[in-house]
This record gives sequence, structure tokens and C-alpha cells, in this order.
Amino acid sequence: MKRAIIIIFLFALLLPAYSQKTNKQTADKQTEVRIMDAGADFAKFSITKKNENTAIILMTYLDSTKTVSIKTQNELTNDEIELSKLQKLGRNQWLLCNTIKTKSPNLIIKGLNPQTDYYLNIYTKNKEDYSLSKIIAFNTLAPIPVRQASQISIIEATDKSITLKWVNGTGIGRIVIMRKGAEPNKPENGKIYTASPTFGDAVAKIGESQVVYDGNEANAKITVGNLQAGKYFFQVFEYNGEGKYRAYNTDKASNNPRSKSTMLPAPKILAIENITSNSCEIKWTKVSGAVTYVMDVATDKAFMEKIELYNELDVGDLDGYAIVDLSPNRKYYVRLKAVGDGTQSNFSNSFDFETKGE
Repeated sequence: MKRAIIIIFLFALLLPAYSQKTNKQTADKQTEVRIMDAGADFAKFSITKKNENTAIILMTYLDSTKTVSIKTQNELTNDEIELSKLQKLGRNQWLLCNTIKTKSPNLIIKGLNPQTDYYLNIYTKNKEDYSLSKIIAFNTLAPIPVRQASQISIIEATDKSITLKWVNGTGIGRIVIMRKGAEPNKPENGKIYTASPTFGDAVAKIGESQVVYDGNEANAKITVGNLQAGKYFFQVFEYNGEGKYRAYNTDKASNNPRSKSTMLPAPKILAIENITSNSCEIKWTKVSGAVTYVMDVATDKAFMEKIELYNELDVGDLDGYAIVDLSPNRKYYVRLKAVGDGTQSNFSNSFDFETKGE
């Protein structure tokens, strides 16, 4: 009796190790296959290792039949396969292999149909039949547009908005992506993005950029608002296909991408002080992003009769300036604009003053 108990006890101790060994042997029979990329007529997969017990069948419909019988021998030895050269097992069903002997960890299947759903069924050999172990669903994309959009033109730039247009390429539609300070992030194939012309709208974000347009208008013109002072970059991407089939042309083209700085806000003149018969002092608000200011002084409101010394005079990065060499008992008009790195503001509203008599 004691001997029987000891045998049972030893068997219980050895059973977990036996189970682990059995599970390891089963795992060794399985080859990991993953989808890496897909285009309009190809798909690329990674295969972890060679295996004589793995069969792969490509289908255009979902078939979860647990067990299949494969009578012919088909070795996978090439890294690239043409669909037309594969053995057909049935309608829209092709046998890739039932033995994996590829040298490379990557497999490319060519000759697929665009915008089509495919299923890669992975089977493990079980005596005479093959048992389904995994189904990899993937889809091909629409053909990439041949010609990219081009010639982005800036119609207007203010301190808070930029209006632009472009020449369409050959896609069924296009998106415009915008980024501040650097070229925009590129869109990913198979993805649809929300667009918003209000810059900073979180729903339209793509990386560090924003989608500001998605459409197919023949002569589109968009205005992007809610901008701050700075340089903005735009790129138009042509696409074909909708939903998961969408394929983008991400090449550069003539004037695409394009950059443009917003205008700076105009400075505001605060006061004219210390007026004498031939001088005065002007004060204004500084503008964020400005590196200098330009001043006009004239004897008429239309600034047709400018004083030569103060004809677009660059006064530097100041918030006040002494105007001298004026005439007594004379009315003058003064205005300012801010100038930044590659941008400037409109002129401020004019401010008038009159010098004193001698």
C-alpha cells in the first residue's frame, strides 16, 4: 500500500514537467506569422522560423473550418510568391505551402487584387490532417494616385489666419495637413482622419500636425483660423480609396509642401508726449514676435506727403521713440508697423498731433 502511494506521489511530481515538455513540443510545431505591410497588389509577412508541420492557405472569405486535408506537397522556399502561380484549392482559395523552408524571415505575396479583404489561415499538422491554429485578416489598398497635388498658393495671411489653394492631382480626394514650425507629419495608409480648419482642434490632430481639409472639390480654397504668430507648413496629400482601403501619395511636388508666416498684429500707438515746436515722443505697445518697428511720419492723413527722414524708418526693437526736426505750428500724422522674422504687420491706425509755436 505504501509503495502504491509513493508511486502515485512521484507521478504527481513528474506530471507538471511532462506537461510542460509536451506543451513546449506543441509550441515548437507552430510558426509565428505576422502581417507587416500591404499595398494595392502585395502583402508582406514575417515568418519566425522554418517548419515542416505548418500549412498556409490564402482566402478571400472567412473560413474557420477546424480541420483540413492537404494531399499535395508544397514547400515554401522563395521569399516572394506570385498569386497566379499558387495551387488553387477551391474558389478564391490558394495553398501557399504545407512546409516552410524559406531562408528569409519575410514573405511577400504579389499579384493580389486592390481593395480586397484577404484571410491567411495558418494550420498545424496533426497526424494526417491539419488543424486551424490562427487566422490573419488583412486587406489590400487602393492604387496610390499617380500625380500628387501641387502649387500651393497663399491667397491671404493675417495675424490669425491663412487662406490657401492648390492644384489637384489625380486622386479621388486629398487631405491638407498643417504644422507650426516644421514640415507636417505624413498620413498612414488605411486610416481616415478628421479635418478641422480651426487650428488646435484636438479631434483633427495627427502627430504634431493637424488635418485642416479632407475633400474632393475641383477648386478648393480653405481658410485656417485660430493661428498665432509664427511660421506654418502645409502639405497636400492625394488619396484613392475610402476607409481601410485608403492609400495616400506622400511624395513632394512643385510648391507642395509650402510654408507661410502669419502676419504680426499691428502695434497700438498709446500716446504722443512732450510735444514742443520741433519734436515729440511717441509711445506704443510692443508686439510678440516683432524684432523691430517701422515708422512713417507725414503731413497728410493718406501718408502721401511723408517726411523724408521718417519714410519707413526702422527704429529698432523699442516701445518709444523721439521724433525731431519738425516744423512749428504744423499738424503731423504718424503710424507704425511691426516686423518679425520673415513676416510683418499692417500699419497701425494713424495718430495725429500738432507741434507748438515758437
